[in-house]
Amino acid sequence: MLANGTFSDSDGRRRQQLIAGLVVAVGAAFAFGPMVFSTFSLFMLPLSAEFGWTRAQAAMALTICACCAAIANPLAGRLSDRIGPRRVLLAGLLAFAVCNAALGFATNLVELYAVHVLLGASAAACGFVPYFKILVGWFRTRRGMMIGLAIGLGTGVGSVMMAQLARVLIDIYGWQVARLVMGGLILLIPFPMVWLFLREAEPAPVVGPTVAAAPVEGVSAKGARADLNFWKIFAISAVGTSCLAGAVVHLVALLVDRKIDLATATTIFSICATSKAVGQITVGFLQDRIPSARIGLLVYGSGLLAFVTIVFGHEAPVLTLGAAFLGLAFGGEMSLAPYWASRYWGMKAYGEIYGLLYCASVIGSAIGPLVMASVFDTTGDYRPAMVAFAGGMGLCLLLNMTLARFTYPIRPES
Repeated sequence: MLANGTFSDSDGRRRQQLIAGLVVAVGAAFAFGPMVFSTFSLFMLPLSAEFGWTRAQAAMALTICACCAAIANPLAGRLSDRIGPRRVLLAGLLAFAVCNAALGFATNLVELYAVHVLLGASAAACGFVPYFKILVGWFRTRRGMMIGLAIGLGTGVGSVMMAQLARVLIDIYGWQVARLVMGGLILLIPFPMVWLFLREAEPAPVVGPTVAAAPVEGVSAKGARADLNFWKIFAISAVGTSCLAGAVVHLVALLVDRKIDLATATTIFSICATSKAVGQITVGFLQDRIPSARIGLLVYGSGLLAFVTIVFGHEAPVLTLGAAFLGLAFGGEMSLAPYWASRYWGMKAYGEIYGLLYCASVIGSAIGPLVMASVFDTTGDYRPAMVAFAGGMGLCLLLNMTLARFTYPIRPES
Protein backbone atom coordinates (compact mmCIF):
# COMPACT_ATOMS: atom_id res chain seq x y z
CA MET A 1 0.00 0.00 0.00
CA LEU A 2 1.26 3.46 -0.87
CA ALA A 3 1.45 6.41 1.51
CA ASN A 4 -1.81 7.91 0.30
CA GLY A 5 -3.73 4.70 0.93
CA THR A 6 -3.95 3.43 -2.66
CA PHE A 7 -2.60 0.19 -4.15
CA SER A 8 -0.10 -0.08 -7.01
CA ASP A 9 -0.26 -3.86 -7.59
CA SER A 10 -2.97 -5.45 -9.72
CA ASP A 11 -4.50 -7.51 -6.88
CA GLY A 12 -4.67 -4.47 -4.67
CA ARG A 13 -6.22 -2.46 -7.49
CA ARG A 14 -8.93 -5.06 -8.00
CA ARG A 15 -9.72 -5.02 -4.28
CA GLN A 16 -9.91 -1.27 -4.27
CA GLN A 17 -12.12 -1.31 -7.37
CA LEU A 18 -14.52 -3.64 -5.56
CA ILE A 19 -14.49 -1.44 -2.46
CA ALA A 20 -15.04 1.71 -4.52
CA GLY A 21 -18.00 0.15 -6.33
CA LEU A 22 -19.58 -1.03 -3.07
CA VAL A 23 -19.13 2.27 -1.22
CA VAL A 24 -20.44 4.32 -4.15
CA ALA A 25 -23.49 2.05 -4.42
CA VAL A 26 -24.23 2.44 -0.71
CA GLY A 27 -23.62 6.19 -0.92
CA ALA A 28 -26.00 6.46 -3.88
CA ALA A 29 -28.72 4.81 -1.78
CA PHE A 30 -28.53 7.77 0.61
CA ALA A 31 -28.18 10.49 -2.01
CA PHE A 32 -30.62 13.08 -3.34
CA GLY A 33 -32.72 10.67 -5.41
CA PRO A 34 -33.68 8.08 -2.78
CA MET A 35 -33.68 10.43 0.21
CA VAL A 36 -35.52 13.40 -1.32
CA PHE A 37 -37.12 12.60 -4.70
CA SER A 38 -38.36 9.11 -3.94
CA THR A 39 -39.95 10.14 -0.64
CA PHE A 40 -41.19 13.62 -1.50
CA SER A 41 -44.63 12.51 -2.65
CA LEU A 42 -45.11 10.58 0.60
CA PHE A 43 -44.23 13.64 2.68
CA MET A 44 -46.20 16.03 0.44
CA LEU A 45 -49.57 14.51 1.33
CA PRO A 46 -49.34 14.82 5.17
CA LEU A 47 -47.66 18.25 4.93
CA SER A 48 -50.45 19.55 2.69
CA ALA A 49 -53.10 18.07 4.98
CA GLU A 50 -51.57 19.39 8.21
CA PHE A 51 -50.70 22.92 7.11
CA GLY A 52 -53.26 23.48 4.36
CA TRP A 53 -50.68 23.97 1.60
CA THR A 54 -51.56 23.30 -2.03
CA ARG A 55 -49.56 20.69 -3.88
CA ALA A 56 -47.89 23.44 -5.92
CA GLN A 57 -46.77 25.17 -2.70
CA ALA A 58 -45.37 21.94 -1.32
CA ALA A 59 -43.75 21.00 -4.65
CA MET A 60 -42.08 24.43 -4.77
CA ALA A 61 -39.82 23.23 -1.96
CA LEU A 62 -38.50 20.47 -4.20
CA THR A 63 -38.04 22.96 -7.05
CA ILE A 64 -36.02 25.27 -4.79
CA CYS A 65 -33.98 22.33 -3.55
CA ALA A 66 -33.25 21.11 -7.07
CA CYS A 67 -32.31 24.61 -8.30
CA CYS A 68 -29.83 25.02 -5.45
CA ALA A 69 -28.39 21.57 -6.21
CA ALA A 70 -28.09 22.56 -9.88
CA ILE A 71 -26.09 25.67 -8.97
CA ALA A 72 -23.91 23.74 -6.53
CA ASN A 73 -23.13 20.71 -8.73
CA PRO A 74 -20.58 22.41 -11.04
CA LEU A 75 -18.89 23.84 -7.94
CA ALA A 76 -18.83 20.36 -6.37
CA GLY A 77 -17.26 19.05 -9.59
CA ARG A 78 -14.60 21.76 -9.67
CA LEU A 79 -13.74 21.18 -6.01
CA SER A 80 -13.56 17.43 -6.66
CA ASP A 81 -11.06 18.06 -9.47
CA ARG A 82 -8.94 20.37 -7.30
CA ILE A 83 -9.02 19.13 -3.69
CA GLY A 84 -10.29 15.59 -4.24
CA PRO A 85 -13.81 14.14 -4.23
CA ARG A 86 -13.41 12.34 -0.91
CA ARG A 87 -13.09 15.58 1.06
CA VAL A 88 -16.08 17.01 -0.76
CA LEU A 89 -18.13 13.90 0.03
CA LEU A 90 -17.38 13.90 3.76
CA ALA A 91 -18.35 17.54 4.19
CA GLY A 92 -21.44 17.04 2.05
CA LEU A 93 -22.66 13.99 3.97
CA LEU A 94 -22.46 15.83 7.29
CA ALA A 95 -24.43 18.78 5.95
CA PHE A 96 -26.95 16.58 4.13
CA ALA A 97 -27.71 14.61 7.30
CA VAL A 98 -28.29 17.77 9.32
CA CYS A 99 -30.58 19.26 6.64
CA ASN A 100 -32.69 16.10 6.39
CA ALA A 101 -33.19 16.09 10.15
CA ALA A 102 -33.94 19.83 10.16
CA LEU A 103 -36.91 19.29 7.81
CA GLY A 104 -38.68 17.66 10.75
CA PHE A 105 -38.82 21.05 12.47
CA ALA A 106 -40.18 23.07 9.51
CA THR A 107 -43.72 24.25 10.30
CA ASN A 108 -44.28 27.01 7.72
CA LEU A 109 -43.41 27.60 4.08
CA VAL A 110 -40.54 30.01 4.82
CA GLU A 111 -38.81 27.44 7.03
CA LEU A 112 -39.55 24.63 4.57
CA TYR A 113 -38.08 26.57 1.65
CA ALA A 114 -35.05 27.78 3.63
CA VAL A 115 -34.07 24.26 4.69
CA HIS A 116 -34.51 23.02 1.12
CA VAL A 117 -32.02 25.66 -0.06
CA LEU A 118 -29.37 24.13 2.20
CA LEU A 119 -30.56 20.61 1.43
CA GLY A 120 -29.94 21.12 -2.29
CA ALA A 121 -26.48 22.58 -1.82
CA SER A 122 -25.40 19.78 0.53
CA ALA A 123 -26.90 17.11 -1.76
CA ALA A 124 -24.60 18.26 -4.57
CA ALA A 125 -21.55 17.78 -2.35
CA CYS A 126 -22.48 14.16 -1.55
CA GLY A 127 -24.07 13.26 -4.87
CA PHE A 128 -23.18 11.64 -8.16
CA VAL A 129 -20.53 14.17 -9.23
CA PRO A 130 -17.92 13.42 -6.53
CA TYR A 131 -18.92 9.75 -6.30
CA PHE A 132 -18.52 9.19 -10.05
CA LYS A 133 -15.26 11.18 -10.12
CA ILE A 134 -13.88 8.36 -7.94
CA LEU A 135 -15.70 5.45 -9.57
CA VAL A 136 -14.94 6.34 -13.20
CA GLY A 137 -11.27 6.78 -12.28
CA TRP A 138 -11.06 3.15 -11.17
CA PHE A 139 -12.58 1.56 -14.31
CA ARG A 140 -11.99 1.63 -18.08
CA THR A 141 -13.39 -1.42 -19.85
CA ARG A 142 -16.19 -1.95 -17.30
CA ARG A 143 -16.96 1.71 -16.72
CA GLY A 144 -20.52 1.61 -18.03
CA MET A 145 -21.40 -1.52 -16.08
CA MET A 146 -20.03 -0.12 -12.82
CA ILE A 147 -21.90 3.15 -13.27
CA GLY A 148 -25.06 1.16 -13.95
CA LEU A 149 -24.53 -1.15 -10.97
CA ALA A 150 -23.69 1.69 -8.60
CA ILE A 151 -26.73 3.70 -9.62
CA GLY A 152 -28.97 0.66 -10.03
CA LEU A 153 -28.18 -1.04 -6.75
CA GLY A 154 -27.78 2.28 -5.01
CA THR A 155 -30.58 4.54 -6.17
CA GLY A 156 -32.81 1.70 -7.38
CA VAL A 157 -32.77 -0.41 -4.24
CA GLY A 158 -32.33 2.72 -2.14
CA SER A 159 -35.44 4.32 -3.61
CA VAL A 160 -37.51 1.23 -2.81
CA MET A 161 -36.15 1.01 0.73
CA MET A 162 -36.46 4.72 1.49
CA ALA A 163 -40.00 4.94 0.12
CA GLN A 164 -41.16 1.97 2.18
CA LEU A 165 -39.25 3.16 5.25
CA ALA A 166 -40.70 6.65 4.98
CA ARG A 167 -44.24 5.28 4.59
CA VAL A 168 -43.92 3.06 7.67
CA LEU A 169 -42.32 5.79 9.79
CA ILE A 170 -44.94 8.36 8.73
CA ASP A 171 -47.79 5.93 9.47
CA ILE A 172 -46.47 4.98 12.92
CA TYR A 173 -44.57 8.01 14.21
CA GLY A 174 -45.49 10.93 11.92
CA TRP A 175 -43.58 12.84 9.28
CA GLN A 176 -41.37 14.76 11.77
CA VAL A 177 -39.87 11.63 13.31
CA ALA A 178 -39.47 10.10 9.86
CA ARG A 179 -37.27 13.04 8.81
CA LEU A 180 -35.12 12.77 11.95
CA VAL A 181 -34.58 9.05 11.44
CA MET A 182 -33.60 9.48 7.80
CA GLY A 183 -31.09 12.18 8.69
CA GLY A 184 -29.54 9.94 11.34
CA LEU A 185 -29.15 7.04 8.91
CA ILE A 186 -26.85 9.16 6.74
CA LEU A 187 -24.45 9.61 9.66
CA LEU A 188 -24.63 5.93 10.60
CA ILE A 189 -24.09 4.30 7.20
CA PRO A 190 -22.58 6.22 4.23
CA PHE A 191 -20.46 8.71 6.20
CA PRO A 192 -18.26 6.14 8.02
CA MET A 193 -17.98 4.01 4.86
CA VAL A 194 -16.65 6.95 2.82
CA TRP A 195 -14.34 8.01 5.64
CA LEU A 196 -12.86 4.57 6.27
CA PHE A 197 -12.83 2.82 2.89
CA LEU A 198 -13.24 5.07 -0.16
CA ARG A 199 -10.02 6.05 -1.94
CA GLU A 200 -9.19 7.69 -5.27
CA ALA A 201 -7.50 5.79 -8.10
CA GLU A 202 -3.90 6.49 -9.04
CA PRO A 203 -3.08 7.37 -12.67
CA ALA A 204 -2.34 4.20 -14.60
CA PRO A 205 1.43 3.64 -14.93
CA VAL A 206 3.17 3.74 -18.31
CA VAL A 207 5.88 1.08 -18.64
CA GLY A 208 8.96 1.97 -20.69
CA PRO A 209 12.61 2.77 -19.96
CA THR A 210 11.18 4.29 -16.78
CA VAL A 211 7.83 3.81 -15.10
CA ALA A 212 5.83 6.99 -14.73
CA ALA A 213 2.27 8.00 -14.22
CA ALA A 214 0.42 8.53 -17.47
CA PRO A 215 -0.96 12.01 -18.04
CA VAL A 216 -4.70 12.24 -17.55
CA GLU A 217 -6.38 12.25 -20.95
CA GLY A 218 -9.12 14.64 -21.86
CA VAL A 219 -10.03 18.27 -22.50
CA SER A 220 -10.79 21.18 -20.21
CA ALA A 221 -14.31 22.18 -19.25
CA LYS A 222 -13.96 25.12 -21.61
CA GLY A 223 -13.09 22.74 -24.43
CA ALA A 224 -16.14 20.60 -23.67
CA ARG A 225 -18.41 23.64 -23.71
CA ALA A 226 -17.12 24.47 -27.20
CA ASP A 227 -18.38 21.10 -28.46
CA LEU A 228 -21.93 21.06 -29.88
CA ASN A 229 -22.39 17.53 -28.50
CA PHE A 230 -22.08 18.99 -24.99
CA TRP A 231 -25.08 21.25 -25.50
CA LYS A 232 -27.10 18.50 -27.13
CA ILE A 233 -26.50 16.26 -24.12
CA PHE A 234 -27.23 19.20 -21.81
CA ALA A 235 -30.61 19.67 -23.52
CA ILE A 236 -31.36 15.94 -23.52
CA SER A 237 -30.56 15.73 -19.80
CA ALA A 238 -32.66 18.77 -18.92
CA VAL A 239 -35.73 17.82 -20.95
CA GLY A 240 -35.56 14.09 -20.24
CA THR A 241 -35.13 14.48 -16.49
CA SER A 242 -37.83 17.14 -16.32
CA CYS A 243 -40.37 14.79 -17.87
CA LEU A 244 -39.34 11.61 -16.09
CA ALA A 245 -38.70 13.12 -12.65
CA GLY A 246 -41.95 15.07 -12.77
CA ALA A 247 -43.90 11.86 -13.29
CA VAL A 248 -41.93 9.85 -10.71
CA VAL A 249 -42.24 12.46 -7.95
CA HIS A 250 -46.03 12.66 -8.36
CA LEU A 251 -46.59 8.98 -9.12
CA VAL A 252 -48.05 8.04 -5.73
CA ALA A 253 -50.36 11.07 -5.71
CA LEU A 254 -51.40 10.35 -9.33
CA LEU A 255 -52.31 6.77 -8.44
CA VAL A 256 -54.22 7.78 -5.31
CA ASP A 257 -56.19 10.31 -7.38
CA ARG A 258 -57.21 7.41 -9.65
CA LYS A 259 -58.82 5.65 -6.68
CA ILE A 260 -55.92 3.29 -5.94
CA ASP A 261 -55.31 2.83 -2.19
CA LEU A 262 -52.09 4.18 -0.70
CA ALA A 263 -50.57 0.77 0.07
CA THR A 264 -51.10 -0.41 -3.52
CA ALA A 265 -49.86 2.92 -4.88
CA THR A 266 -46.67 2.61 -2.80
CA THR A 267 -46.19 -0.94 -4.08
CA ILE A 268 -46.56 0.27 -7.68
CA PHE A 269 -44.03 2.99 -6.91
CA SER A 270 -41.68 0.30 -5.59
CA ILE A 271 -42.08 -1.57 -8.88
CA CYS A 272 -41.16 1.65 -10.67
CA ALA A 273 -38.08 2.00 -8.46
CA THR A 274 -37.12 -1.64 -9.05
CA SER A 275 -37.43 -1.27 -12.81
CA LYS A 276 -35.32 1.86 -12.49
CA ALA A 277 -32.53 -0.30 -11.09
CA VAL A 278 -32.99 -2.76 -13.97
CA GLY A 279 -32.76 0.11 -16.46
CA GLN A 280 -29.61 1.48 -14.88
CA ILE A 281 -27.80 -1.86 -14.86
CA THR A 282 -28.98 -2.82 -18.35
CA VAL A 283 -27.91 0.46 -19.92
CA GLY A 284 -24.56 0.28 -18.14
CA PHE A 285 -24.00 -3.26 -19.47
CA LEU A 286 -24.92 -2.22 -23.02
CA GLN A 287 -22.70 0.86 -23.02
CA ASP A 288 -19.58 -1.24 -22.40
CA ARG A 289 -20.46 -3.40 -25.43
CA ILE A 290 -22.03 -0.94 -27.86
CA PRO A 291 -19.70 2.07 -28.29
CA SER A 292 -22.44 4.46 -29.33
CA ALA A 293 -24.65 7.12 -27.78
CA ARG A 294 -27.59 5.52 -29.61
CA ILE A 295 -28.29 3.52 -26.44
CA GLY A 296 -30.27 6.59 -25.46
CA LEU A 297 -32.91 5.69 -28.06
CA LEU A 298 -33.92 2.68 -25.94
CA VAL A 299 -34.12 4.86 -22.85
CA TYR A 300 -36.32 7.61 -24.24
CA GLY A 301 -38.39 5.15 -26.24
CA SER A 302 -39.28 3.45 -22.95
CA GLY A 303 -40.19 6.85 -21.53
CA LEU A 304 -42.53 7.54 -24.43
CA LEU A 305 -44.26 4.18 -23.89
CA ALA A 306 -44.59 4.96 -20.17
CA PHE A 307 -46.38 8.26 -20.69
CA VAL A 308 -48.73 6.86 -23.31
CA THR A 309 -49.62 3.93 -21.05
CA ILE A 310 -50.22 6.11 -17.97
CA VAL A 311 -52.29 8.67 -19.91
CA PHE A 312 -54.71 6.04 -21.21
CA GLY A 313 -54.52 3.59 -18.30
CA HIS A 314 -57.18 3.33 -15.59
CA GLU A 315 -56.78 -0.04 -13.87
CA ALA A 316 -53.95 -0.93 -11.50
CA PRO A 317 -52.32 -3.58 -13.81
CA VAL A 318 -52.08 -1.13 -16.73
CA LEU A 319 -50.76 1.66 -14.52
CA THR A 320 -48.25 -0.79 -13.05
CA LEU A 321 -46.98 -1.52 -16.57
CA GLY A 322 -46.67 2.20 -17.25
CA ALA A 323 -44.80 2.67 -13.96
CA ALA A 324 -42.39 -0.12 -14.95
CA PHE A 325 -41.64 1.58 -18.29
CA LEU A 326 -41.23 4.87 -16.44
CA GLY A 327 -38.69 3.32 -14.08
CA LEU A 328 -36.75 1.73 -16.94
CA ALA A 329 -36.46 5.09 -18.69
CA PHE A 330 -35.63 7.11 -15.56
CA GLY A 331 -33.00 4.61 -14.46
CA GLY A 332 -31.45 4.20 -17.88
CA GLU A 333 -31.18 7.95 -18.33
CA MET A 334 -29.20 8.30 -15.11
CA SER A 335 -26.50 6.01 -16.54
CA LEU A 336 -26.06 7.95 -19.79
CA ALA A 337 -24.51 11.34 -18.97
CA PRO A 338 -21.81 10.15 -16.51
CA TYR A 339 -20.61 7.63 -19.10
CA TRP A 340 -20.93 9.98 -22.08
CA ALA A 341 -18.90 12.67 -20.30
CA SER A 342 -15.91 10.33 -19.94
CA ARG A 343 -16.15 9.08 -23.56
CA TYR A 344 -16.60 12.45 -25.24
CA TRP A 345 -14.19 14.57 -23.14
CA GLY A 346 -11.99 12.24 -21.07
CA MET A 347 -10.99 12.47 -17.41
CA LYS A 348 -8.90 15.65 -17.25
CA ALA A 349 -11.80 17.84 -16.08
CA TYR A 350 -14.41 15.11 -15.61
CA GLY A 351 -15.73 16.46 -12.32
CA GLU A 352 -16.51 19.92 -13.66
CA ILE A 353 -17.83 18.67 -17.03
CA TYR A 354 -20.14 16.08 -15.51
CA GLY A 355 -21.09 18.60 -12.84
CA LEU A 356 -22.36 20.91 -15.58
CA LEU A 357 -24.28 18.12 -17.30
CA TYR A 358 -25.72 16.93 -14.01
CA CYS A 359 -26.72 20.54 -13.39
CA ALA A 360 -28.99 20.19 -16.45
CA SER A 361 -30.57 17.08 -14.97
CA VAL A 362 -31.15 18.79 -11.65
CA ILE A 363 -32.69 21.82 -13.37
CA GLY A 364 -35.02 19.41 -15.13
CA SER A 365 -35.87 17.71 -11.86
CA ALA A 366 -36.78 21.13 -10.47
CA ILE A 367 -39.09 22.04 -13.34
CA GLY A 368 -40.88 18.73 -13.95
CA PRO A 369 -42.49 18.21 -10.52
CA LEU A 370 -43.57 21.87 -10.37
CA VAL A 371 -45.18 21.59 -13.82
CA MET A 372 -47.05 18.47 -12.71
CA ALA A 373 -48.27 20.16 -9.51
CA SER A 374 -49.28 23.37 -11.28
CA VAL A 375 -51.21 21.48 -13.97
CA PHE A 376 -53.01 19.47 -11.31
CA ASP A 377 -53.91 22.56 -9.26
CA THR A 378 -55.23 24.25 -12.42
CA THR A 379 -57.08 21.37 -14.08
CA GLY A 380 -57.55 18.81 -11.30
CA ASP A 381 -55.85 16.18 -13.50
CA TYR A 382 -52.27 15.10 -14.24
CA ARG A 383 -53.02 13.94 -17.79
CA PRO A 384 -52.30 17.22 -19.66
CA ALA A 385 -48.80 17.31 -18.15
CA MET A 386 -48.23 13.66 -19.06
CA VAL A 387 -49.17 14.38 -22.69
CA ALA A 388 -46.65 17.24 -22.77
CA PHE A 389 -44.02 14.97 -21.25
CA ALA A 390 -44.60 12.42 -24.01
CA GLY A 391 -43.69 15.19 -26.46
CA GLY A 392 -40.54 15.84 -24.45
CA MET A 393 -39.52 12.21 -24.89
CA GLY A 394 -39.92 12.63 -28.64
CA LEU A 395 -37.58 15.65 -28.59
CA CYS A 396 -34.97 13.66 -26.66
CA LEU A 397 -35.17 10.88 -29.24
CA LEU A 398 -34.54 13.35 -32.08
CA LEU A 399 -31.57 15.01 -30.34
CA ASN A 400 -30.06 11.65 -29.43
CA MET A 401 -30.02 10.61 -33.09
CA THR A 402 -27.78 13.60 -33.92
CA LEU A 403 -24.99 12.87 -31.41
CA ALA A 404 -21.52 12.21 -32.86
CA ARG A 405 -19.21 9.24 -32.24
CA PHE A 406 -17.27 8.99 -28.97
CA THR A 407 -13.91 10.80 -28.89
CA TYR A 408 -12.25 8.58 -26.26
CA PRO A 409 -13.05 4.90 -27.03
CA ILE A 410 -12.88 2.03 -24.58
CA ARG A 411 -9.29 1.11 -23.66
CA PRO A 412 -8.09 -1.97 -21.73
CA GLU A 413 -7.54 -1.87 -17.98
CA SER A 414 -3.91 -1.28 -17.05
